[in-house]
Amino acid sequence: MRINKKSVYFFAIVLILISFSFWWFQKVQNKNSENEIVFGWMTDVHLGDSNHAEKLATFGDDAIERVMPKMIEKGIQFNVVTGDMIDNFHKEHDEVIDFHKTVKDLYNKYPVKTYYVIGNHDVETTTKEEVIEIYNLPNNYYSFEEKGLTFIVLDQQFNRDGSSYEPEAFHYIPGAVHEDQLKWFEEELEKAPGKIIVLLHQPIFSVAEEEGVSGELYTYNGDLIQKAMEKKSEKILAVLTGHKQPTKKEMDRDFNGVRHLMIPSAIFKGTRLSHAVVRVDLTKNKLTLDYYADEKQEKIDKEYDEVIDKCKGPDEEEDYYVIMNLRKSNPEKFQKLKEVFDEYGNTDFRNNPKISDSLEKALRDFEDYDCYSRYLKIRQEFAGY
Repeated sequence: MRINKKSVYFFAIVLILISFSFWWFQKVQNKNSENEIVFGWMTDVHLGDSNHAEKLATFGDDAIERVMPKMIEKGIQFNVVTGDMIDNFHKEHDEVIDFHKTVKDLYNKYPVKTYYVIGNHDVETTTKEEVIEIYNLPNNYYSFEEKGLTFIVLDQQFNRDGSSYEPEAFHYIPGAVHEDQLKWFEEELEKAPGKIIVLLHQPIFSVAEEEGVSGELYTYNGDLIQKAMEKKSEKILAVLTGHKQPTKKEMDRDFNGVRHLMIPSAIFKGTRLSHAVVRVDLTKNKLTLDYYADEKQEKIDKEYDEVIDKCKGPDEEEDYYVIMNLRKSNPEKFQKLKEVFDEYGNTDFRNNPKISDSLEKALRDFEDYDCYSRYLKIRQEFAGY
């Protein structure tokens, strides 16, 4: 059998070219990975949340185990959780400790490190010291670096007077960053060698467009945090927060040169399996957010945003914040609403028919009650899946 030398040479050249192409592709990929940070982002997993079952589409353990493989497939190098890992709803202390340990064990199953932010529900029954120990945190607020990119984690679970949230004395109120932590934050912003990403639980601004940065809804001294960041805005790529269920517009906003990103809870109806993959191009200092959730999320966002755009209705899920957003339009009627809350004290009015009826009656005094009704109708439309 005669061998055609030309064919041998041809195939040899093809093989060399293929090998060279593969080598070059690997080299480019390695270079790209060296110049890019890719990390996962989840928030408000609320493991243990069964009290608000009417709002849930999935539970925290299920969300973690279904989302983490998806993010790892997308090449994440590590993961961040911006608070509310658990939700105790007045469970016994030991059971809540088990909730925290379950979250940690679930994330530890995967071959990437997870960084945690302390959320308000995380310290409703457990102390911060216990949370720090369970998740192996260096402190309740801390910083870390990944490929020269600095991440600064703040703890907003403080009262207005600077005292820390205490178990069994928990109130669902705005948080704060105390004076010592704020000074530390400013120092961290100053000494960071390169770009910075700030990780928070509560947003530091109001959801109302006209109010801009405000601490009155989520963080009492949010304006001070914002001012500190504005001084170093050229270094800050983004601020990542959770805590509330944002509309699509609220998920990516700019305040005075500081980019604020927010994603919804991973477990609620309408945001089921919510998560994001964040990519940072270190050569261009550019951050890209790829958001993922249940396939119905796009439809929900569209209808939700239409209500907000067409009428000046409330743009929050919780009735309390609806009222807070309305209070500037009519202080006298707002006072009536406040009296409803004062009458029943600091309690979970959303599941109390008597309080809800009083709230309903008071809300009818507002001209935009129709908007509120349309908003609730959208929530109910998607409540069954």
